Order: sequence, then structure tokens, then C-alpha cells
Amino acid sequence: MNTKPENEVLITRFEYLKNFPGHVVVKDVNSNYQVISKDFSSDFGWKTVNEVIGKTDYDIPCKASELAESFRNIDRKVIKYNITGITIEAFYAVSSLMVVLVNKKPIYDKKGEIIGLICILTDITNLTVKNYVELNDLDKKVVAGFKPKQYVLTPEFSPLSLSRRQQECLSLLIRGKTAKEIAYVLGISFRTVEIHLQITKHKLGCNSKSQLIEKAIDSGFLFHVPDTIFGQI
Repeated sequence: MNTKPENEVLITRFEYLKNFPGHVVVKDVNSNYQVISKDFSSDFGWKTVNEVIGKTDYDIPCKASELAESFRNIDRKVIKYNITGITIEAFYAVSSLMVVLVNKKPIYDKKGEIIGLICILTDITNLTVKNYVELNDLDKKVVAGFKPKQYVLTPEFSPLSLSRRQQECLSLLIRGKTAKEIAYVLGISFRTVEIHLQITKHKLGCNSKSQLIEKAIDSGFLFHVPDTIFGQI
């Protein structure tokens, strides 16, 4: 694949990140790589940091590339909504399973216009692998077997137009929690949970909880996990 044009402004401004410890990526507004750290390049299969300039997530030389469209989708939303996007990604890097917490933030020029985004990946494989495994095991009921996954923790990026609390209740419901269990996890009353679920059914045009669960899963909401309940599922 031919490399895309280089963005000299981003490359010059963030060149210091090449030697920055950890996994950092700077992209332009079209999600073309401009600067990456050495740790990122080596752990994801590249030989040097310079060979990555102008390439995209589709070019990643490991199984993380299977999530390329998901990565780019979050990039677009970060730019569209002008907010920080937070996700948890699980995939096989060069040598092993890797779970990372990803923060993506807009980059601005002197006029305040968005000219790119910076992606900071924190390796949480050992810290949250228990939470992730439990979450993945629950989701296997719907999606068989392991494959690279992206969990979106930014409520504004949900495919369903629901409040934060409604998202929390629905996320727990589709993973088999009863209304009483949801109330316990969220620290609210059983009646409040029932009200949230009833409003959610009305918003999504559903007549039953089973129909609500099916519609939520079909929309892709299964992989939208409110940050307030991650690890409690």
C-alpha cells in the first residue's frame, strides 16, 4: 500500500514521542500514522518508527489489524464530537495476548482547529485480565470463541441514544443480570432499575425484555461497556 502524504506539522511537533516510553501514536485527521513510539512499533511488529509514517491501522503487521475499522471508527467519533474517546482493546500482538486501555484525544492547531489525534495505550493485560476474561466469557454466549475485541467506554459513542444510567442498566441486562442484581451493582433501588429499563424499551420500540436484549445486541451495544461498571459485570 502506498503511504499517504506526511503531515510535517504533526511530525515536527511530536517527534520527541519516538523515544517516549510506552505505546503512543499520533495520527492526522484521516487516521494516517505520523509519529509512533519505539515500544509501539516493536510490540506491533514494525522494525523502525520511521517506516510507519503515512500508514494506517490496516497495515499493522499483527492481529491487531483485525480491529482496524473499529480503531478508525473511534478516531472519527473523537474528531466529530471533539472529546476524549476511551476504549479497551484485546488482541494478539506480535507474541502474546495484549489488553490495552486506549485514550484518544484531539490535537489542535494555533487556531483551535483539530488537525489530528494522539492515542495513548496503557498495557493493562496483567492488571485487568481477570475482569476482561470474565467479560469475554459472558460475551461468548453471544459471540462464539475468542477474537480481537474492542470495548467502548465512552457513553457518547453508544450506538443507542440512551442516558448513561440507561446504558448501565442495559449493559448488565444483556449479560444476564436480573433487575435486583442490577440494582445491587449500581447501588440504586429495584424500582429505579425497572423504570430505566421500561424507558429504554419505549425509546427502542420494544415490547419485552427479550426483544430489548436482541435489539441491543444487533445494534452492537454488546461492546459498549460504561466505564462505571467495567469489572463489575
